[in-house]
Amino acid sequence: MSDLGQRIQQIETGSADKSVAYTQLAQDLVSKKAIQDLKNLVDHITNDDVQVSISRSVLSQISQGLSKLNNDDALIVGQHSIDRMASRQNTFEDEIHAARRDFEKAAKMLERINLDSISRQVDTDEKAQLQVQTAEYWFEDDDAVNAEKFINKAAHIIHIVKDQAVRIRYKVCHARIMDSKRKFLIASFSYYELSNQEGVDPSDLLVLLGMATTCAILSPAGPQKARILSVLHKDPRSPKLEQFDILDKMFMGKIIKKPDVKSFEDQLQDHQKTVSQEGYSVLEKALIEHNIEVISKIYKNISFEELGRFLEISPEQAEFIIAQMASENRLKAILDQKSHIIEFESDNQAINTYNNQVLNICQNLNTLISGILKAHPQLQKYDTHIIK
Repeated sequence: MSDLGQRIQQIETGSADKSVAYTQLAQDLVSKKAIQDLKNLVDHITNDDVQVSISRSVLSQISQGLSKLNNDDALIVGQHSIDRMASRQNTFEDEIHAARRDFEKAAKMLERINLDSISRQVDTDEKAQLQVQTAEYWFEDDDAVNAEKFINKAAHIIHIVKDQAVRIRYKVCHARIMDSKRKFLIASFSYYELSNQEGVDPSDLLVLLGMATTCAILSPAGPQKARILSVLHKDPRSPKLEQFDILDKMFMGKIIKKPDVKSFEDQLQDHQKTVSQEGYSVLEKALIEHNIEVISKIYKNISFEELGRFLEISPEQAEFIIAQMASENRLKAILDQKSHIIEFESDNQAINTYNNQVLNICQNLNTLISGILKAHPQLQKYDTHIIK
């Protein structure tokens, strides 16, 4: 029996989670560029006796791995997969459409499947796999709205799914959707979780960490951004990232100018370069808010005009952004529109206020105890303090 045959037999007889085991096998064969074994694996998983949810998961993994092969080998494995799926067209029709890059048809094909009408019992893993697969097809078709609809359906049951491969695909799809919808803070936390996820291809972990860092840099200023920046900065892998210089400056609270981010900006995806109605790109707005936070820790107050000059925007734009950040509780500031002055309340001021309040309580308590002991001298033997 060949090495591939032995591994398949081990999976069928000894693996608790066959989907994860087959997916790992597919990853290994792709990394080894074992073309014939990949074709044999496709033959095996497209047999009628292999559960459809497992077949779909492994075929998806092989499809993703084709980019790591040279063009000729990728064409051989891809065409063989299509031919095998075509022989079971009713089962794999969506996979055939996806292989032909017609993701809209693939998504609509899956949407037509009514799990309630199937005669056999459909387990939670299969339901989640179907919903995640549909979301992935819609996302590949650049339809983030429909993709989010199906990933939200999967969210209701993903916590009880046993198939690790499906759980990972859910997390990846969810993070990409949040990224594409410019919900960068959520995307950053999701990508970072995946960068530490067991079962993810080791070669992808640093890539996911980089994506988490990019989204963190682009996210709106505030306590949650500070939290993820701290987590990323402390990660021992981060210094290897191209984005580390900007991450370090943001975490350390340094002023960042446009020329500092030129190379970073060139690497952004199209949706990360979107310009808002205010006229700022995502990166420009993130830098302005970051620099405002830095200034708030240096100055107790500053005029709208001076702030605008420092940020290279108009005083009116500076006032609007500060007001927005303050109203969303992302910055402690008071705007005096009559005097055109911004008053910042630093964290140190908040701590001092708290300490003064504690001190006042202690002083009042001491005064109260002194009064009681003077009124009742017999209690002084219980007091360890000297009463003046």
